[in-house]
Parts: sequence; C-alpha cells; structure tokens
Amino acid sequence: MWTFRQICSKKDNVAIVCDDDQQIYAWRGADEKFLKNFRQTFPNAKEIILNVNYRSKQEIVDASSSLISHNSSRQSKVFVSSSGTGGEVVYHLVNNIWEYGKRAAEIIHSDYISDTAVLT
Repeated sequence: MWTFRQICSKKDNVAIVCDDDQQIYAWRGADEKFLKNFRQTFPNAKEIILNVNYRSKQEIVDASSSLISHNSSRQSKVFVSSSGTGGEVVYHLVNNIWEYGKRAAEIIHSDYISDTAVLT
C-alpha cells in the first residue's frame, strides 16, 4: 500500500479531493482513514469545504445534515442551499421492505406531491 509521501514531491505538492460524508462508497475502497492520514501527514494543507447544495431547498439540506451528523468520525460542516427555502420533508416509518415499497409507490403516484425523492 502506498503512502501520501510516496506519491508527492519533496515540496509537498499534492492535492486530494474527498468527502468524509461519502462512506456509501466504502465498497469501492473509500475509507475515512485516508483523509485522517492525509491531515496528519500534511497538517498545513489548505482545506476547502464545498458546502453549498445546488439541487435541494434548505429544508431538505437541513434534514440530510441532521441525519449524517450522527457519524462521529466525520468533520463537522454546515451545509447551505443555493435554492433558498420552501422544500418539505415528510417522514414515513415502515416495518419492512415490502411496506417501504408499497408506501413509496403510493407517495410517488399521489396527486399531492409533485416532486418526490425517496431516500433509503
């Protein structure tokens, strides 16, 4: 396994792009330890946090932020929406995958919701 020191010049000329909130990609090698190791190896590196969501209203961004904030190994961040406010978050608790599928289909096909996202 390579180290960050092995892939950069002696002048610490290296850049990485990562997101410690994207652990859904662990199946393809994403590991929060890489970011921690990078920060330890290059403590003076400039860090730029991309915290603007360009797709969702602030209510959706806040609900998502609340959910991912429970990950204790992540760096705390404040996310904002470029689309302002006006979104609605509706929660539905179901007991199993079959109920989930049925409820999701009912919501998607209902007349009272025009734009729907189903998060699993």
